Amino acid sequence: MTGAEALAGRVLGVAGVYLAVGTVATAAIQWRGLSRIDPATRGSGAVFRLLVTPGLLALWPLALLSWRRAVRGEVPSGRADSPVSPQALRSAHRWAWGILAVLVPATLLYLVALRPAQVRPTALPHPALPAAR
Repeated sequence: MTGAEALAGRVLGVAGVYLAVGTVATAAIQWRGLSRIDPATRGSGAVFRLLVTPGLLALWPLALLSWRRAVRGEVPSGRADSPVSPQALRSAHRWAWGILAVLVPATLLYLVALRPAQVRPTALPHPALPAAR
């Protein structure tokens, strides 16, 4: 197995674990936490819950964090009574861009390093032509 195949296997394994844990977390959030995170979702129907399920699967760590904060009684930011400040948004964006500025080139360099060496084709002898009759 090459290095790229091993890396792909590890990435798929981590993604599988993330999805499995996310499925359990999403079920718990749908069952008990959604109305705690956002009281406006109380009484929402199955269609709404179906629509938010992909987002919960993808962002389950953030949803669990929001649920934990709601259980503790903390006021979530971003609501009408406690809007997110522009400085906080700029700071979050700065962090995200900084992380991406490091991760994207590092990943590309790593993948280039794993690339197999190109093998130059050798000159193959021409097959012998059949004798004319």
